[in-house]
Amino acid sequence: MVRFIGALLVAIVAALVVFIWMSPGTHADQGLAAAAPQARGEAKKWQTNAAPVQIELTGFGFATRPSGIPDMTHAGPPRLAMFSFISPSMPRGILRVSVRINEPPLPAAQQQARNAMGYKTVMVDVLPSAPPSKLPLPANVESTFPQALARASEDLGKDCARGDPKMSSCTLVQTAELHMYPRDQADTVGRPAWTIRFGQHPRFLDTVSRVVDATSMNVVARNIDSRSPTGIIPGLGARVTAVRFFVSSGTLPPAAERKYDDLFFYNAARFIHWEMQVVHPAPGQPRQLTVTDMWAHMRGLGEILHRDTRTVTVEPHWTQSWVTGSANLMGSKTVQNSNPLYDPTECGRRRREFNPIFGNDYAVCQQTVPVEIYFWSTGVYEVKLLVDQRLVASGTFSMRDKNDVYGEVAARARDRSAPSGTIPALEARVASLRFFESGDVPPPATSQRRYASSFPQAGTRNVFWQIDLKHEAADRWLPVTFEALLFFTEAGRERVIQRKVLQAAAPGDWSNTSYADWFGWSNDYYWDRAGSTTPSPRRWLPGTYRVDLHVDGTKVASGSFEVR
Repeated sequence: MVRFIGALLVAIVAALVVFIWMSPGTHADQGLAAAAPQARGEAKKWQTNAAPVQIELTGFGFATRPSGIPDMTHAGPPRLAMFSFISPSMPRGILRVSVRINEPPLPAAQQQARNAMGYKTVMVDVLPSAPPSKLPLPANVESTFPQALARASEDLGKDCARGDPKMSSCTLVQTAELHMYPRDQADTVGRPAWTIRFGQHPRFLDTVSRVVDATSMNVVARNIDSRSPTGIIPGLGARVTAVRFFVSSGTLPPAAERKYDDLFFYNAARFIHWEMQVVHPAPGQPRQLTVTDMWAHMRGLGEILHRDTRTVTVEPHWTQSWVTGSANLMGSKTVQNSNPLYDPTECGRRRREFNPIFGNDYAVCQQTVPVEIYFWSTGVYEVKLLVDQRLVASGTFSMRDKNDVYGEVAARARDRSAPSGTIPALEARVASLRFFESGDVPPPATSQRRYASSFPQAGTRNVFWQIDLKHEAADRWLPVTFEALLFFTEAGRERVIQRKVLQAAAPGDWSNTSYADWFGWSNDYYWDRAGSTTPSPRRWLPGTYRVDLHVDGTKVASGSFEVR
């Protein structure tokens, strides 16, 4: 009998929990079902040909427990529905009808007093603002909100898994909005879609959102308000896999001659080029993309230092694209340098001659001369890349003094700690670090790579490292920069001989990613970047080599190979 009563109580509590959880959608449906005819009736009074183009739901708040205490772990029903109408007869205005819905009942006396004070459940305003859409909503589409909310809530797992249900707002509905989205510029009908915004992401601290097709109930977009780049180019079905930087004197160097880095000498670099690497299906026909780059100094006031827009054509058979741009943001100032022509003896002789033409102004009498020097401001720069006006990627690089650059490399080289085996930025675990040889850059497909730990000196061209990571899809584009140091053991002494940087990224829908880069001897740039003061050997020497990989200042992986 005790067990039966206990089971009955559990069932009752479970039913109440289900009721509380389902109540927001149920109440919203009932509230909208009554509010929509009211709003349309008001619109007909305004203009007989008025058509609804948008519905907004706000004031969700918290759900209420049977005891009357707010339940902070669940959202309540919306309390306000706002309907926007347009009319061909009024091209410069919209009608906004706001209807209070899902209001808790009040005692008759309180309700009467509130009404006497001018309280209204329906409010009508004519606004001069532009409508969010000119495509009319189909009839009764508002009834799809409960299903859209349920579908959007199902898809919150990756975003909200780390949030404490008692403290996090991640799963709590804040607003919902419905309008028609045209499929392309020629579409005069469109498709209805709900944009549902929830609370704050516990990791990235921005708004969690879902766009749900009101017809198919498919989630068509996620986190549209995120401050992070999307990493996706929808018109091309493309994923951005890297934003890298390299320096040049002006003209764009061939791909094989680009010296990728994220540290540059502030007083020597001229043009800094960015390169966005993109993978995508072959478009089948030429596709044009409008690409905009915006440059800013991250320690500045946030102002845009440089902005440029270009049109890029993707050829029908391409499955990978490399988009580039550049800027020279060097400033200048005048400094006094020693005059190599200064000669005190000659200057004294001329002064004794009292030459009125030359006198003290003659070159041999000037100990210093003014010189115009050019330089980048030191610090970190960020480049944001927009495709068709949508932020898809970003990258950073630093301008530093020569001693700072070499000092950082030396500090990394002294790190003898064990690798962490994890990359917190991706919430990833290092599964393996492997090596293979190839003369092709970029490297061959994974299926064609022959991994080894020993390579013959005679036939070895470039030695690639490949790091394999285990992680879940992050549902957003996450850049990651690998700083790779190549060590060589000679006469029992180990020293760093090359430094390279691989700026890469994990697209939001990719899990368990791999990254690869190479060391070789076709360019002295990476030998010099290690702080070497002797000439490069320009070839692989027989012996033992080690590669350390650092991410965000932490050694994440280490591996060795031999050249015989």
